Amino acid sequence: MQLTNAPAKIVEAFAVNAAASGGYGGKRTVPVPSQIGVTPGAASFNDGFPPTTMTPLTDGGVVMSGLDMNGALNQISAPVVWSNVGASFQYDSVFSAAIGGYPKGAQLLNAAGTGFWLSVVDNNTTDPDTGGAGWVPFGSGASVSSSVYASTQQTLASGNSKVLWDTVEFDPFTLWNSSAKVFQAIWAGKYRLTGTTYLPSPSGQLIGSMIYKNGALARQCAQYPQVSDGSMAYPFDTILVCAAGDQLDVVMSIPQTAVLAGQSGTNVAYVFAQLEFLGA
Repeated sequence: MQLTNAPAKIVEAFAVNAAASGGYGGKRTVPVPSQIGVTPGAASFNDGFPPTTMTPLTDGGVVMSGLDMNGALNQISAPVVWSNVGASFQYDSVFSAAIGGYPKGAQLLNAAGTGFWLSVVDNNTTDPDTGGAGWVPFGSGASVSSSVYASTQQTLASGNSKVLWDTVEFDPFTLWNSSAKVFQAIWAGKYRLTGTTYLPSPSGQLIGSMIYKNGALARQCAQYPQVSDGSMAYPFDTILVCAAGDQLDVVMSIPQTAVLAGQSGTNVAYVFAQLEFLGA
């Protein structure tokens, strides 16, 4: 199969404008349940056209309905047109229940129409737009991130001192737990944690920045010998594989004397962090 083998696109559903004229013609919606014993000769998605429509009239057969033919082809071709124009479907609870849940690998447009959800489990009946399990964002426009910063100066005590943020810049998916002051993974996958801690006048000592996952050291990001009291910015930038529910902290190693982080007053550019979900 080659790109040049692509078939012609369908620009409108079959019989989209079929209408009755003089009491004949048009189309009708073909139901899913069998119509055998309900409406003689009526088609359904369960049976297709029933045996009576293929039985000679002399043996009690029923003429196949053009209404059913138009209706069936219309219903089948309408989603084809939708796909041909590059459009996608959103989560549908009724459809999900009817099929027993979306399969692993299914892709749905998110509620805002700006990105996509990928099902990572089979038989997935949960709603991804309301935090349903078994879905992860993916594709162009599906960037998920949280940005926080410190608006007040803080003291980093000697030893391993946790860096704290008190202001959320944006966090649409709640990757930042404001009560526990930690970033949290809400889906299993790869995450990138970046940012910097500005020390306006640290004392001379060997200072470093680290990432902790679930309370244990996961990455050593930077370590500088502070030989004077000149201002210094300590960056952190790492990618970690996380399980859903993992928590991430930024910790400064202050081996000797406590230091100040940030400046008094607004300092969004000085102490900040951003967590990005990179995918499953």
